[in-house]
Amino acid sequence: MINYTLILDYAGAIFVLGGATFLLITGIGLLRFKDSFSRMHASAKTQWLAVFLLGLGASMSMRTWPWVAASLLMIALQTVSSPIGSQLVARAAYRNDEFEPEFLIVDDLADDIARAEARAITDRDLEEQQDETDDKKNESKSGQEKTERDAAEREN
Repeated sequence: MINYTLILDYAGAIFVLGGATFLLITGIGLLRFKDSFSRMHASAKTQWLAVFLLGLGASMSMRTWPWVAASLLMIALQTVSSPIGSQLVARAAYRNDEFEPEFLIVDDLADDIARAEARAITDRDLEEQQDETDDKKNESKSGQEKTERDAAEREN
């Protein structure tokens, strides 16, 4: 006779051990890699798999609906938040120059930043031209008003 609870307990233990192993690999990767992008990759990819394995192992070992629900919620939140967090960390590292440019194969963000800076310079130039035009109009108005006042004073 096959004891299914014993099989589920062993399978759960193997999954929890696998999740713990991936967390250990994540920690080693964070310590070993020098570049922030490499560290981010090591933490985001292995962390998700570790959370998945830990949730699966806990659900198989505990075998209650609250544990299954909590594990599914944990996996879903990790699935949603990990890519977003990685994106934000990567953009912050790039903007603060906390990376090694020689490690990059493709640098798509540099083109985007160059276009944005060119657009900002163009917008700033247009604003300055508009300000100069407004100043000239104000000067000509004040000059006309002064001429009109002088003419009115001469008449009096």
